[in-house]
Amino acid sequence: MRTQLAVHYEHGARTVALLRGRAWFDVRHDAEHPFRVEAAGSVAEDIGTAFEIDRRLTDESVETSVQSGSVRVSSRNNGSSVILTVGQRAVWRGDHVSRETDIAPDSVASWRDGQLMLTSVSVRSAVQTIARYRDGRTFIIGNIDDLPPVTALVDARRPDDALAALASGTSINIYRLPGGIVIVRRKN
Repeated sequence: MRTQLAVHYEHGARTVALLRGRAWFDVRHDAEHPFRVEAAGSVAEDIGTAFEIDRRLTDESVETSVQSGSVRVSSRNNGSSVILTVGQRAVWRGDHVSRETDIAPDSVASWRDGQLMLTSVSVRSAVQTIARYRDGRTFIIGNIDDLPPVTALVDARRPDDALAALASGTSINIYRLPGGIVIVRRKN
């Protein structure tokens, strides 16, 4: 995965802009030097914590998950916010922050250990997440958005096996083409 960050330490604030990808932060809280992560139109502010931010370029959403402590996630434009604690997550999408299903705290940023924990996510989101770890391109052809959500723990070091496992448990087919290209399509 190709994560891009921009770091801005000025005026007593510690700000990181997550331009692309996902990142893990283990922050020592300092009220005089607040720590913030900005991604798209969302802002996650440390209240003393370890947390993950995942900026999804495919649908311009930003997911925040908390492993320890707490984080305030807000929309930069309209100020709506939620405070997350251990095992909680929220998604910012189009100036709105919404709470999502809680997850096990030890599954937060499991990708750091080569594991991807997909908790009640759409099949499209699961494919796109796994595709980040592939060397070749991955294309989704047709509508798969109405398929039931999936929950899975997959090995990020073996993304093609993860796609195959996903296909065996859902209504999608995987087609492999030369050059490492993979086509994902709904079963007829």
